[in-house]
Amino acid sequence: MGIRVGFIKPSECRMAGLMIALLRILRLKDALQATVTSTEFKELKVFASIAHALLQEELWQYLFVMCRALYAPMRLLRLADQKIPAMDKLYFFVLLCPSN
Repeated sequence: MGIRVGFIKPSECRMAGLMIALLRILRLKDALQATVTSTEFKELKVFASIAHALLQEELWQYLFVMCRALYAPMRLLRLADQKIPAMDKLYFFVLLCPSN
């Protein structure tokens, strides 16, 4: 019998939890594709629709573009959600942005 492996559930009380979960899925692309193409997984005959979706390159391209576009706002939300004061860092990042 195998070991149950699952993804970390995004925290609903912290900011940008879903975004972090999407980044984690993107990072695990190779492992997920190797899992769904393995002989053992195919013999189970479960999750066929999910396995098919994980093998589509369009899904990974869309996920990459979405994660890249939302990375900066996610970092900002995580900065504001820390237990330590971080508004000085936020102010520093705002000053780094060019103003037109």
